[in-house]
Amino acid sequence: MGKGCRGQPILNTDVDREHFAHLLCSVAELFDWKIYNWVLMPNHHHLVLELESENLDEGMKRLHGLFAQRWNTRHESTGHVFFRRFKNIPLKRPGYPATVMKYVDLNPVRAGLCLRPEDWEWSGYAAIIGKRSPLPFHDAENAVRIVSALDDEPAANRLAYARAVATRIEADRNRGTTSSTRPLIDEILVDGDAASLLEAYELWGYTSREIAAAAQASHVSVMKWIREERFPPQAGRRHGR
Repeated sequence: MGKGCRGQPILNTDVDREHFAHLLCSVAELFDWKIYNWVLMPNHHHLVLELESENLDEGMKRLHGLFAQRWNTRHESTGHVFFRRFKNIPLKRPGYPATVMKYVDLNPVRAGLCLRPEDWEWSGYAAIIGKRSPLPFHDAENAVRIVSALDDEPAANRLAYARAVATRIEADRNRGTTSSTRPLIDEILVDGDAASLLEAYELWGYTSREIAAAAQASHVSVMKWIREERFPPQAGRRHGR
């Protein structure tokens, strides 16, 4: 995930988004990235990718650096374009890749940019479900295998995933959370999993008090867990994604 410095809208025009997509094509080819999903939002982006070698830092430095140079020129600006270093999460837990893929697809809907994720041109969802041709950097065919639990034909997997996303959208609307641009905290925290605790705090920006309320623990305990990078089992109500 990369975010605009001070939350500024760095991907708010078609020219900016087209330039980012163009750079992503060249970077993905140069560094042999397999990009399974992506979304460009007005002030940030998400990529879901698999690495052939440990080159994420080098690739993201090139992607953000080249984009920032041209962005400053186009907008007659100077200084930092992206907020600090990019953030990343290893998607190693069972079922977690599909959870994050759905979150990425729901970003435009939750932000009020469209009613259906397939209507947002600057994302991979429409290609994943077969309603649009994927951009050159997007491995939509293999993305379907990640997001669907079915061991079936690609068409059946695409349909199953589209239904799963539609269910999530309806659940969001029933909860009144359509304006949220990050996963709900109960989708992140997993009892006994320190990585999920750090994700909630460092990546998604939940406060220690919000985490304490979700984990049914004291604020002091949560701060201690964060410092020690541990999350005791049965710390709260959460039992996985």
